[in-house]
Amino acid sequence: MLVSVLLVGIRLNAAKEIVQLIERRKELRTNLSLLKKSLEGEETASWINDVEHDAKQREVTIAAIESGRSCSPFENSLIEEGLGMFDRFDQSSGAFRKLKHSVTVERSETKLDEATGLLLGRATAKIRATPQEILAYSLNFDGRHIQSDWNPATSVRSELLERVNAHHSIIFTRKKFWPLRQRTFLNSLVAKRLAEEPPTYVLVAMPIAGHAKIGRKDEMGAIRSENRRCFKLTEVAPGITKMEYVNSLNLKGSVSQRFTNAIAIPGQSHGAPFPSVLTLFVCWPNRAQSVVPCDRFWV
Repeated sequence: MLVSVLLVGIRLNAAKEIVQLIERRKELRTNLSLLKKSLEGEETASWINDVEHDAKQREVTIAAIESGRSCSPFENSLIEEGLGMFDRFDQSSGAFRKLKHSVTVERSETKLDEATGLLLGRATAKIRATPQEILAYSLNFDGRHIQSDWNPATSVRSELLERVNAHHSIIFTRKKFWPLRQRTFLNSLVAKRLAEEPPTYVLVAMPIAGHAKIGRKDEMGAIRSENRRCFKLTEVAPGITKMEYVNSLNLKGSVSQRFTNAIAIPGQSHGAPFPSVLTLFVCWPNRAQSVVPCDRFWV
């Protein structure tokens, strides 16, 4: 009899505990749901704040660029060097190769520049943004979106060293090239209006010899390399820009240029001609890096 009473008591207590556990589980799920909504709200608010910050930053840069300040002789020399890459591509009789690309890219190909031994990558695409927006986004290398696009697997450092003026920024990046030694890149980004009708601009990213903020410690264990890029931007319809792009890469050191030509340049021009050093475009709503005509150029 006593044993039966004890067993019944235990069963009653167990049932009571099970009910309490179920209720506690429901309570925890409710709290977790509320917490998730709160975190999502905070994340969304932070993201909107970053978007608004970068949008205002672009507006200021665009207004400064449109004020008509002329380029210096040095800046003009960098622009001429960049535009000359298009001529080198067209005039070279070196090996030519068409690359596979997405349907939104009109052209993606490479050609060997026999004079330098460098492979030139070239691509053409249409972007749902004005040339001025593209320039401003690129020149503001300290923009919150660009700086948030950090990939520790490939990037060691990515920094705006100096904003020389509205149309000229100096940037420094240090990249991983495993199993090779790390590479550093010191570039001037310079923009200039080429024509008023149709609105046509050029943006170049050209290597420079040095900068006061970059010393021996900044490049210790790495090799200074050279990445040249030129973007010719023409507004072909309201808010639609035709982008023509050409680039070359020299990793320096003991790396065979043949290896660089075979791997790096095709990789930079395949589908989306935007190397990680100079990210330009992001699509809404998935925020994926791409050259497809987006519904909105948002950051």
